[in-house]
Amino acid sequence: MKTFIAIVAMALCASAAFAAPGVIIADGARLRRTPSLKGAELAQMKRGDLVEVAAESKSEEVIDGMRYPWVSITSNGKTGWVYGAYIVHGGPLYYDAKDGTLAWMDTRYLYSNTYKPQFNVINKKKKVDIRFDLEPQDYTTGYALSTGLKYVAIDAGTDVIGSIVIYSIPARRLVHRASYTRHRFEWVGQRLSYQCITYTGDGCLLWEEEVFDDGAVKKTGKKGKGEYHGSGKGVDPRCR
Repeated sequence: MKTFIAIVAMALCASAAFAAPGVIIADGARLRRTPSLKGAELAQMKRGDLVEVAAESKSEEVIDGMRYPWVSITSNGKTGWVYGAYIVHGGPLYYDAKDGTLAWMDTRYLYSNTYKPQFNVINKKKKVDIRFDLEPQDYTTGYALSTGLKYVAIDAGTDVIGSIVIYSIPARRLVHRASYTRHRFEWVGQRLSYQCITYTGDGCLLWEEEVFDDGAVKKTGKKGKGEYHGSGKGVDPRCR
């Protein structure tokens, strides 16, 4: 079963419980009895360990130049605290329970200049551990993976105009970028269709459908229009 686990980011005190999955992103992360470097060590975690998140500490702590809360988790029957820089939760997490593949974005760069935004794919059974840097603006809202984990398409941007950004996972590099009308997109094999924006005007936008097909970009001939921010002065002539 392939699952995208949508996790809602929440600022919670330690006593407020919620159930959400998370993934450990660094080997050697310590599970501690209390939310402190002085807390007794219960276990050492490994990169790619899937855990259950219970809560976050109310306060944050600066460690190695990063400011994070501590996160209460349960792993292999043990419950304790791990420093927030070493766990990802609160964003889309891909998990294929049958295959054992995990994929996630590491956005620790938002809190420290030490890291760059990264995309990660790991499968312990197949001894696959791929990570690569993203452009700083490409960390946002969500992503979709193609069949066989060949490509990842990232939905970046805000409002009605977004950027669809496609990276080759095996090559660890950017292969395509385009502006598009924000909507849910889904791969069919190595093929992905989207509405590429060709014009934005007063209250409207124009688009033309494009297809990314295993590295080649083609136009389908389909065209349309949509709404955009308007001044209220009337309809843009190009969109009538």
